[in-house]
Amino acid sequence: MISKLKFGALIFISVLLIIFWNSPFLFPLKLFVVYLHEISHAMAVMLTGGKLENIQIFLNESGYVQAKGGNFFLIAIAGYIGSIFWGSLMLYSGLTGKAHQIMSVFIASLLFFFSIYPLIHFSGMPSLLPFILGIILGGILLFSSFWSYRLNRGILFFFGSLTSLYGVFDLNDFFSGRIMETDAGILASHYFQNPLLRNVTAYLLAVLISALSLYIFIRILRSSLSQDDPPYEGSGSPPSPNSEIIEYLEKNYELKRKNHD
Repeated sequence: MISKLKFGALIFISVLLIIFWNSPFLFPLKLFVVYLHEISHAMAVMLTGGKLENIQIFLNESGYVQAKGGNFFLIAIAGYIGSIFWGSLMLYSGLTGKAHQIMSVFIASLLFFFSIYPLIHFSGMPSLLPFILGIILGGILLFSSFWSYRLNRGILFFFGSLTSLYGVFDLNDFFSGRIMETDAGILASHYFQNPLLRNVTAYLLAVLISALSLYIFIRILRSSLSQDDPPYEGSGSPPSPNSEIIEYLEKNYELKRKNHD
């Protein structure tokens, strides 16, 4: 169970992540968020019977998926829903420690799969950035899950926080006037020709997704207050809030025993 002090610290860190979203220090994490967002689109293409033709990530933190067929609405909305879903799972696992290895291996497998898939199935020379990004980030998740319990939970927390709050970060385009370049704008443009109706729909959808992201994020943080850490499983040192006290008592006991002898 995490304390109220830790809960407040998590809220503070989360606010900082939102405020400093454009900081260069968060650049690698933002690429992870964008990649998982595009992977969600790609999975929707496959699950709705479409043919995935390309998945692309750019260093300007944008990306796209090209496809033939499939359900347009589900494919378009999958980026938002997928970000919230994957992010929430990682965030919850990172905060509680439950199934942290399973979650890390699963997300790493997704990254590996969609890094290798273009090399096998896409025509032409696929972009190397998604491949390199997927292998490196997937490797970090996989390695940390077996090497360090604390490190893995920390990585899951930061990855999960940023991913689940993607809809909130997307509001940058809301305020900069680039709303029509977002998934909300693409959906609105597909269904409405009237400019006013299209813009209103895009903004409402963006606000709705952002509100949903924040609501689920806060619910997960609050629920983690009542969750006990599971029995330690895996490699590395298990978390123990009393480990320093135990170590001190053991040393003190040894010192007294030697003095007595």
